[in-house]
Amino acid sequence: MDTIMANPTPPESVATSTASKSSTPNRNTASNAQISPKPAAGAVSNPHKVPPRACYLSTHVKIEVGSKKKIYVIHKDLLRFYSDYFRGAFSGSFKEAIEGKVSLPEEREAVFDIFTQFLYSRLLADDRDEKISWATLVDVWLFGDKYLVPSLQNSAMDSLIKKIEVDHSVPTHQIKKIWEKTLPSSPLRRYLLEHTAYRLSASSFQMFENHWTREALVELVKTFFDKEDTKKYVFPAREKCYYHIHKEGEKC
Repeated sequence: MDTIMANPTPPESVATSTASKSSTPNRNTASNAQISPKPAAGAVSNPHKVPPRACYLSTHVKIEVGSKKKIYVIHKDLLRFYSDYFRGAFSGSFKEAIEGKVSLPEEREAVFDIFTQFLYSRLLADDRDEKISWATLVDVWLFGDKYLVPSLQNSAMDSLIKKIEVDHSVPTHQIKKIWEKTLPSSPLRRYLLEHTAYRLSASSFQMFENHWTREALVELVKTFFDKEDTKKYVFPAREKCYYHIHKEGEKC
């Protein structure tokens, strides 16, 4: 059974209590960071908001992941800063809080590796520094949805949008899984529906039958005809947070 010890020291931007500034904001680097003066009342949704130094001085907890029970050792308050699920699990008199351990047998190590990397760097990357696959990016977003980690979801959403724009393709092979594991109001569903509808001709619908569930196809047809009704044939420009998950009044 492997044990992974997460980075025990705070990032330089936290240790010095100063975030470096850039005239051109870059959502994928720490240079666009914002120092948070105290722990958030709920999980932070801005991936550039730096956890308080106290998070890196908190006690360690163990997260047991996957069928092989790989152990990750992570600062408790860092998990609580980013995730309402872990905030609840490691609070009060819950068994997990008393033992300082949570077991996640159904989760993939590859996804939790990315989550751990994100906790300490606010960046999405796998341990080989390779491009993250469609399947893993979707799983990272779904992991954030399941464990209430909105900033991870928002970073994954940005990466998915960028990958779709660069590759000029939609991960249709992931549609069934996405519709099975998300609600109709999901930003991930909304983006895939709108992106596909605005780049799709009516004659192209049957090519989606093998990958899209009946529910997804119904929603896609509705989105397509909404586009036709409004006479808007160009995918509308959206502000950065349109497909993000934020608390009221919070933005990236």
